[in-house]
Amino acid sequence: MEKYVSTLLIFVTKDKKKKKRNASIKSFLSHVSGSSNAVNLVCSLIRVDVDSSAKELFKTICDTLKLCLKQFEPHIVGNALRRVINDTNRELPLLLLRTILMFYKRHSLKLQVVEMLRKLVDRQVWSRPRLWEGFKILLRTLLPDSCSVCVSLPFERLQVLETDPASRDALMNHIRNYVNVKRGNGETFGPDLMSWLGVASSE
Repeated sequence: MEKYVSTLLIFVTKDKKKKKRNASIKSFLSHVSGSSNAVNLVCSLIRVDVDSSAKELFKTICDTLKLCLKQFEPHIVGNALRRVINDTNRELPLLLLRTILMFYKRHSLKLQVVEMLRKLVDRQVWSRPRLWEGFKILLRTLLPDSCSVCVSLPFERLQVLETDPASRDALMNHIRNYVNVKRGNGETFGPDLMSWLGVASSE
């Protein structure tokens, strides 16, 4: 499937006009039958190894993924994203965070996306700088729902999520409120986090 998808993308990239290119992509997608094949297709697209400097091919992949989001049911794209995230035998692909963001903008499924981000913490997403930038964008976009993900980060990573003072203060307020609610339910948090938030451990 992945080899076939790569060949398809190179072919449709030759269509310089967007309408013609999208027509080629839609024609291909219309022949994808069954949810299993659709999931495999989306996985293969996300995994295509292409740098954003290859502008035409990169644009074609992104356009194809956008059309997948329109044509396929949310659970199909969601399943594909989870499969890619959970595949610990492969590196996280560069298009993963971009696809998750497109998925969220299209369907606004906050809880699903927050769970994906939580899994990405387990995969140490910060070890891939470009993915880490996309991860931070999603964390900001999903606040305050993403607070549970924020506090699961290593403290040294949490500290550098925001460099702008105003944005950092807003982030800390969200996390402080989350921590106080959870502490009221009996949960505990590390001393570094509590000190950073300015919350007394005896509260």
